[in-house]
Amino acid sequence: MGFAGATARRLRHGAGDIYAAIVSFVAVHPDWRGQGAATGMYRILVQALAEREIPVITYAMPATAGERALLKAYPAAGFRIQPLGTYSNYAFARGGDGTDEQWRGYFSEDAAVLSSLAEELADEDTTGLWSGPTQPQLEHYFTDPRPRKLILVEHASTGHRGGGFVLRSELRTPDGVVTVTTLDSVWLQSAAITALPCLLRLAAAAWPHSGTAPPVVMCPNLSGFDPSALRSIGLRKTGGQFCGYFCSTGRQSCPGAERTNLEIV
Repeated sequence: MGFAGATARRLRHGAGDIYAAIVSFVAVHPDWRGQGAATGMYRILVQALAEREIPVITYAMPATAGERALLKAYPAAGFRIQPLGTYSNYAFARGGDGTDEQWRGYFSEDAAVLSSLAEELADEDTTGLWSGPTQPQLEHYFTDPRPRKLILVEHASTGHRGGGFVLRSELRTPDGVVTVTTLDSVWLQSAAITALPCLLRLAAAAWPHSGTAPPVVMCPNLSGFDPSALRSIGLRKTGGQFCGYFCSTGRQSCPGAERTNLEIV
């Protein structure tokens, strides 16, 4: 009939780490929708997390049955719900203005740098819940059957740095299976938006591309960046959108947190 799942994540907020679960992968077969299956799965899963006092990051498409089930299930299990903003999907095919040629980017296998990046960013911006992958999580990322690469960027003058994960995945659509390149997580100050073209150009070149049109890179989480600035560097909204939530029991809280750079799943 359907399934739901949760996976472990480490987040950085201010000076502290938060160990949480990201809840997603919720789906119900069309033949069984509208009969309470999603609500029932949420109830069982969320109750197990509440008993262990594990905070949760979760996403839902706005104004859907999934979001309504989410907003009922967490309070019923004793969680407080803290909104984490709205996440619009963007697509990038070619660069616009706003490129800073002092940004240099490269592919790296040193994913451990993401923990120090998360600490730096959390110190500067406590409005974010920054992904700080543990070593087992990094091993999982790189053994994912979907090809994945880490891109790091550094500014020649200021020394500011950032990074992002790019992956290739297959999506099932009404027209069949398509392969998509996705920049799914970005570790970057919002003020350093001029680094994004460097990240995106490398993401577009991460795997061989056939065809005359430039490869398209999907960007489901660019929260914290000014939308008008994103347009100026060649990013366009696709219409896809998610709402994020941080759900916690009595012992955990993230005062001031408004968003996260976690991948949207």
